[in-house]
Amino acid sequence: MTIDMRAMLGRVVPEVFNEHLVTADVNTDDKDWPYGSLVISGTREGRSVIIGADGGPFMIAYVPELNVQIMAFDEEDDEEDAEEYREEALRKLCLAMLVYLEGGGRISERRSLLGRGVVRK
Repeated sequence: MTIDMRAMLGRVVPEVFNEHLVTADVNTDDKDWPYGSLVISGTREGRSVIIGADGGPFMIAYVPELNVQIMAFDEEDDEEDAEEYREEALRKLCLAMLVYLEGGGRISERRSLLGRGVVRK
């Protein structure tokens, strides 16, 4: 069974982010993440996310201005229910990003214990 991730993004992204946010398809040359949608906050300047999918069990959200990436993984083994579970995982990821785009949530930084760079959470 093949899941059409482009169609899934086309359903879920507008449903979650609705008319309050600007969305656009993202064309990527990255063979690992060929499908994506850019979502720009209409209420909070400088906030955007890219919601992406690999066509398999991984979904990703990337916040370009913070250089932060969040990944969701669907572990469903049952091929019959895989699309339903994958769509639900994508929806949850989008809902988390909606909170950020509306001004909620925060990213904190601390120095790495190894002394190199920072750790974001």
